[in-house]
Amino acid sequence: MLFKMFLNPFPVGQSMSGTFRERSEQTHRLQSCFDNNSPGLDWMVFGVSFLSFAGTYICRFRRGEELLEIRQEVSVPLVSADLIPGISQQSMDCSSHRPLTLECCIRDRGMEGVKAAWDPGETDFADPVAGNGGSLCHRLTLGSCPDEEEAAFVCTFQGQGTPSVQSTVRVSPIRDGDLFCPREEAGGSWGATKAGRTAELLCPEGKEGKLLRNCSAGGSWGPIKGGCTSQKLLSDLHQAQLLQAGLGDPQTAVPMMLSWLDGAALGAPGSSPQDLLTTIAIMDALSHAALDAHIRLDSSAVAVSSQGKRSN
Repeated sequence: MLFKMFLNPFPVGQSMSGTFRERSEQTHRLQSCFDNNSPGLDWMVFGVSFLSFAGTYICRFRRGEELLEIRQEVSVPLVSADLIPGISQQSMDCSSHRPLTLECCIRDRGMEGVKAAWDPGETDFADPVAGNGGSLCHRLTLGSCPDEEEAAFVCTFQGQGTPSVQSTVRVSPIRDGDLFCPREEAGGSWGATKAGRTAELLCPEGKEGKLLRNCSAGGSWGPIKGGCTSQKLLSDLHQAQLLQAGLGDPQTAVPMMLSWLDGAALGAPGSSPQDLLTTIAIMDALSHAALDAHIRLDSSAVAVSSQGKRSN
């Protein structure tokens, strides 16, 4: 995304340095400020390609002895990447008469006027509620089993003047005489699941992802598959991508993040293969950020990266 900021006068070819503040109140250094190179036009362009959150962005910079500030209101559209992976298929025991609650969530990036609705189940859109980890969620409670063999419930999020995004949850009723896998505590709490379907569990707090377990056609549980990724690592990956895109202070952030990865990320108790892959992605983004900022990486940083690649 490019912001066109009008400055008068602005000598063509003059370079400036500045900082950039986003909605999270973190200050980022601009690495791409350039003029229009057009005689007679006194404006410059600030190139910022990684805006994740809606809100007020503030650019502060110096021109000679002057300290200038420009504000820009930014709105962001809903995109499919905003959807938080949730339970996409469930079984409902019709004989238990227990209600079943469906949930869909998106990441809260400050979008205004977000509404959500389930179809079937609701006729009007409603305000989603705040969930865990900076999310907005919408729920639907089923009081009885659906009539279909497998019913699809579609959750739609829509914002003001932006495209909508959708997620689907499929519900399979377990009726009298149906084969099913019974409830079981094994690496998680697995509910009764209809034969031929796959049960899903969300990862525990502090992790992101899903665990999957197939219920065979004969009603026997299979092995647990899937995996979980540390939310701390995912947050660090986002920060590293911001640095790579030119937002932030790589001189300070890159050494600090490398130090944390060296001391805690690799081989930590409870780490998963997904954690290792995320760590490698962080290293890749930090390497590019360091290269752009002319930061020399020491041997320990290279060792962390090469260790991860060998393990993979």
